[in-house]
Amino acid sequence: MTKPVPDPPLSPQTSTTFGSCNGSHDPLFAVRAGVSSEDALIHTSTLLKSAYQTNAHACERIDAEVRGLLWAADAAHLSRAIALPSLLL
Repeated sequence: MTKPVPDPPLSPQTSTTFGSCNGSHDPLFAVRAGVSSEDALIHTSTLLKSAYQTNAHACERIDAEVRGLLWAADAAHLSRAIALPSLLL
């Protein structure tokens, strides 16, 4: 079914900070107000793909026991996390 009226664009959110290492220092990063949700999702998707590639690269260079943990992290978290922003874009 096709919608007669498209959804309005996603609205920009308020500013928020992150990356404070459990409160040991001021936050290193921020999501700025005015960034569209679509742009934030695109950036999130890019960051998650980079994490996936880093994990795969580490799996090639580590012993079998740790490799199993890295692949478990990939299967349990990274692959699914990459799919979520893609579904919303």
